[in-house]
Amino acid sequence: MIEFVKKVFVNKEIEFTYFNTGLNGDNDTLKNGTIMPVQYLASNIIPIRIQIEEEKNALVLCSREKFEQDELIKLIGLAKNITANYQAKTIIAFPDYDRVYHEQLVNNAIRIFEEDSFTKTITVLNFNQNFRN
Repeated sequence: MIEFVKKVFVNKEIEFTYFNTGLNGDNDTLKNGTIMPVQYLASNIIPIRIQIEEEKNALVLCSREKFEQDELIKLIGLAKNITANYQAKTIIAFPDYDRVYHEQLVNNAIRIFEEDSFTKTITVLNFNQNFRN
């Protein structure tokens, strides 16, 4: 998954997003960093932040789950909560996403959310890129 992000964002620093928990809920705790939390090794979702330009960030959510519309809807909601619309680009990646078969499901999932600047930043990709992707 990390190699996929490095291919999409060449020469950009990758940071992991740290979720607020009971252990790090204060305002002084870092929200992003270059060290991947050990909990992400067993997690189905890896949230990654990339600064693409000054004041412009991208959020990449890589899911180990197979593509399903319900799973995508959950991840769109998660992305919206994590970012509070700070990012210029949102990528949600699945291991088996195929644009030909799934594009209509993606459009339907995005329509569920209020049309705003956030929904226009969403792109869904396959992180297992090959010659067809």
